[in-house]
Amino acid sequence: MLSFTADKMQIIQKARGKMTVERIVNRRILSTASKLHVIDPEIRKLQLVKLLSTAKNQTHMYALLKAERRVLQSISRTNACEFERSYQYEQHMERCCDLQRGSVRTIRRIANLRLRYGKLIAEAIRAEDTDEDSKKLLHRLVKLLCSSEQLSATDEIALDRLQAWLEKFCCAS
Repeated sequence: MLSFTADKMQIIQKARGKMTVERIVNRRILSTASKLHVIDPEIRKLQLVKLLSTAKNQTHMYALLKAERRVLQSISRTNACEFERSYQYEQHMERCCDLQRGSVRTIRRIANLRLRYGKLIAEAIRAEDTDEDSKKLLHRLVKLLCSSEQLSATDEIALDRLQAWLEKFCCAS
């Protein structure tokens, strides 16, 4: 079983009262889809634990559980054997986990940009020789860097461009 950080365990335990991850996973495993042997229960348990470990908060956890249920329903409609269904389920869930980890990496990268260049941007805004248009743009940049929830969908290319621009801005100042 995967290990969880203290924050994630706290978030997950708050979800649905005082339910632990193990109880949530076992509850999902005992659903009607598992009773019909749609996929292997051990594979489903492992994938659910991995998926729930990427949850940021309780609302996000419920959204992930809904997404898992949709994947399970779509696979259960196929006309394949249990092994093939289990394989398809595992592939879909690995893709979901990878996407979640990617958004976490993006948020961390944005936080690093904010830490590295935040003071420089603040100084440029406070400087008297900075014109008003530039100050407005810098304010927008600060707003963008502080709202990492909006930026979680930002692609890596846009972040690369932003980082390159901030490096040039840092060298010019």
